[in-house]
Amino acid sequence: MVGSSCAAAIFNAATWGDDCAVFDLEYTREVKDWTRCNEVWMSQEDFCDFLEEQQGVIKEPCGVELLDLVANFRQKSSVEFGRSFRGADGQVCVSYQEKTTGATRDMALPSEFTLHLPIIRGAEKMTMYEVKARLRVRVDKESHSLKLKYSLVRLDVPQRNAVADVAGWLRKKL
Repeated sequence: MVGSSCAAAIFNAATWGDDCAVFDLEYTREVKDWTRCNEVWMSQEDFCDFLEEQQGVIKEPCGVELLDLVANFRQKSSVEFGRSFRGADGQVCVSYQEKTTGATRDMALPSEFTLHLPIIRGAEKMTMYEVKARLRVRVDKESHSLKLKYSLVRLDVPQRNAVADVAGWLRKKL
């Protein structure tokens, strides 16, 4: 479910036959953006730009905190990434070396983060759902650059529930 979802109702009138009403639901810009970039490897700069645009829906850790963690390397002019690995606490760790100082460091990133996404355009408050995203990190072996992506966890469930919420609300109103 990427672009929209459709709800239809059939009315049976004894003298007129079947009449049909269709209500086309459109997903919010946020859902479309997160779906478009789901499972797409991005450079650190592109990932930071995406997080900056979307930080309003990132709830845990908060968008500013997650952006700060990911952007931390961007502030260092000369960093070479060594490897990425999963720490004992489940966090994603990245090993890097600052070329100017020669110091090798590790930095932990959360292995997942939580979004609060409005699902249906025009019914944003009624269809606000929590969605988990798993953070994936890798180091390009040739360029030693950082690559990041996220994987949305079961976005289809809140999408189906949001459509059902709107349908239920319409049923009550009609």
